Amino acid sequence: MVKGKDELSIALFQSRTNLSKGKDPFLNLKEKEIKGLQERYSIFKDMEDANGFVVQSTHYIHNPLTPRPYFHALNNFTFNGAAYGSIWDQTGRGYSYLNTVIGGEITSNTSSTYKPFLADKHDRRIIYLREETPSGAYTAPDGKKVDIWPLFPVCSNTAREYSEFSSTQNPTNLEVCATRNQVTGRLTVTIPRGASCEIMQLTLKNESAKKRVFSLFFRIDWDLKAYPSPRLKRCELFDMQIDRKLDAIMAKNIDWTNKNPRTGFCACDQKMAGFELSGERFEGTHTFNCIPVSVLAGSLQSGTCVPVASSVIAGIHCEITLPPKSAKTLYFTVGAVQGDYTDAKKTVEKIKRQYMTDKAFAATVKNNEEEWLKFSTGFLVNTPDAEFNRFFNVWTTSQLVNTALFLSGASKFEFREKMQVLKALVPYCPEVVKKELKATICYQLRDGRAISRYSKFKDHAPDEEVTMDNTMWMVDAVCRYVNDTGDFSFLEESIGFFDPKMQVVDNTKNAKVYDHVILAVKCLFDYRGRFGLCKVGSGDMNTALTHITKLGGVSAGLSMVLVYIAKLLFPYARERTIKRDIGYLNTILENMYSNLGNYSWNGESYSYAYDDNGNTIGAKGDKDGAIHLFTNLWAIICGAVEASGNLKAVLTLLDRMDTPFGFRSIHPPYSIGFSGKGGIPDILPGTFENGSIDAYGKAFSAFALAEIGQGQRAFKAIKKAFPSCTLPDISTANPNQVSEFTIGPGHCDFGKNVFDIFTPAISWIKIAMERIIGVVPTYEGLLLSPSIPPEWKEFSVVRTYREKVLSIKFHNPHGKETGVAKATVNGKELQKSADGRFIIDSARLAAAGKNNPIVVDVLMG
Repeated sequence: MVKGKDELSIALFQSRTNLSKGKDPFLNLKEKEIKGLQERYSIFKDMEDANGFVVQSTHYIHNPLTPRPYFHALNNFTFNGAAYGSIWDQTGRGYSYLNTVIGGEITSNTSSTYKPFLADKHDRRIIYLREETPSGAYTAPDGKKVDIWPLFPVCSNTAREYSEFSSTQNPTNLEVCATRNQVTGRLTVTIPRGASCEIMQLTLKNESAKKRVFSLFFRIDWDLKAYPSPRLKRCELFDMQIDRKLDAIMAKNIDWTNKNPRTGFCACDQKMAGFELSGERFEGTHTFNCIPVSVLAGSLQSGTCVPVASSVIAGIHCEITLPPKSAKTLYFTVGAVQGDYTDAKKTVEKIKRQYMTDKAFAATVKNNEEEWLKFSTGFLVNTPDAEFNRFFNVWTTSQLVNTALFLSGASKFEFREKMQVLKALVPYCPEVVKKELKATICYQLRDGRAISRYSKFKDHAPDEEVTMDNTMWMVDAVCRYVNDTGDFSFLEESIGFFDPKMQVVDNTKNAKVYDHVILAVKCLFDYRGRFGLCKVGSGDMNTALTHITKLGGVSAGLSMVLVYIAKLLFPYARERTIKRDIGYLNTILENMYSNLGNYSWNGESYSYAYDDNGNTIGAKGDKDGAIHLFTNLWAIICGAVEASGNLKAVLTLLDRMDTPFGFRSIHPPYSIGFSGKGGIPDILPGTFENGSIDAYGKAFSAFALAEIGQGQRAFKAIKKAFPSCTLPDISTANPNQVSEFTIGPGHCDFGKNVFDIFTPAISWIKIAMERIIGVVPTYEGLLLSPSIPPEWKEFSVVRTYREKVLSIKFHNPHGKETGVAKATVNGKELQKSADGRFIIDSARLAAAGKNNPIVVDVLMG
């Protein structure tokens, strides 16, 4: 028993104790306690349309002292031109960036991790209020008594001094509100669509019955570091300008090697009483100043010289007078341009005209919301599970867009990540996907492989590494685009190849998209090694397995993905009546099913790979890394378990791999310093690829189980990606995000979610949820094949498919997990295809007419 603790703290202690014993965290907890813990910091508020579909969701944070900062990402929602993004938590911590998260920083991002996790004290926008008052807690240099406080609760030890705190987050904006010293501050932030800036509307309300006079200080720290960052650099080379007419501060990095030159700007709509460029002068030279010396003094020095090695900031001072019970609204903007000071000034002038008035800001917020609804409502579901609806319709879509713009946040884009994200993005913006496919396929080499990483910027060469699974995801994305849109002519479009010697895309000998796709398959199949399995080359999906080398290691997992891809391509080859390709794809299936059954299945599980010496990676009885989740799930997905009759054994194996938060990726994980065959020597057990419960595993498991009609298990697997399966004090992550991974069993932080927002795995989370719903685009048409929990008696889908809007209602009166007994399209019965499936083909879509609605009724059975 824990003495002196409130009821929720006792329940949390019980939950942690359960986990430490390998039990369900909710064991012996009352429903009231679980609900109280899950809503301890925040709740969701959903908005439905007239038909009951969730179309918008707001994450409402009512307690600022969350376990970790609840980071939320906004973006300018454009795939044409410069991509702008900004990360905020519930008190103003975070940073802004242009084109890339790392290498495109605008404001300070000092985190040592490559994705949003924690914030340094400089990684924030902070607003101070200073008021001269006889009862003030501080004494200014001139002897006057003053009160000084951050407008929002940035420090945990002062959070209790604020009342009426709230912070709301949705896909298009966020808001922070708090009251202290009888002053309420409300900050609303949005990024105008297509703009490279964020607009901050700040409303100050005097809650008292007397006149108040404040000095307001707004500060950001610049982080316009050169890209790529030089290895040895004593300090960054900054130049700065002040424009008094615009009330703007501008900064740029003048390093001539910078591949991503950008000029940052910070401006307000009020007359600046002063400004500051030096963090040292603003803060003071003493490390432990509680209040910045400039704020205590009540003025900024307005000096244009920045001391060497001082942090470079934009500090703005404004004087504010508020009559009793009155309010005043101010506007700030932070952003950057890919140009010089002249471009920055023109941009700030335009921003002030277009966005920084009450009417213009309200119109911008409304436009962003309307544009978001147009985008996200291309695919909606309405099921009996509110969390499933919320995440499918809103939050996974929002996270997918952020990831599509910035991928994992790294300074170079990964080919395979890009392709996976494009695949999930097709139902929402097919024209963007087509454009991005063409811009990425060209990084394929003439031998069929593809460059692993490439830069968005000119004169910055791609990596020489070529990971062998790259082009498999390319084929998957191309098939998804064609299956979903019916744009078969895309296969005939001509695209060049990347020349690794010249480091450019060579368009002199182009190939059709179809030929690029076939070349990718041939590269893997023709480049097989030991036991007829695909060679690893410089790496496959799990790049942490460093001891599978380029010389001759082979991957069962990669071989399984090849089989999956070959099956996708069969209807393409048949439609084009290319007998050579049909025969080739048949040969792949015959050979690979046999080889996987003979050399990957070890009697207990599917081994992952073989190293150069023929040692099995993931062998039966291994003390480290005996079971790899990826191969056992992909054996289901590609059909290898069906071909070899091992399904029951694999499902039993998955039960052993399961945890309250999903399936662990490796069991048991590799021990620290492991030096044996093919292992992971330098990743802590339970983290990353070494035994964590990663988002890919959550997605692949749900997809695999849905593929074989295990609806209940598939639903349970995908739900473990969402906040209802955990507690915020255990997870620590923002509940509106799917984290890259959950720390696995055996680690002291078991259950903690880390690395939020940017994870390409969100694409497969989305695809897995689609597969459960069972509205699946195929070459022949839209397949109706649900795989759901039996308690779902009805659910509905609205989906745009091949330029038609389909309204689909599923009826499940007999509580089935899978199977379709009957389907009608606009009242006419849909016949089964030759292979026994219910598919709405192009002819049936065309028969409905150009703009007529298509209503589909499906009876499960």
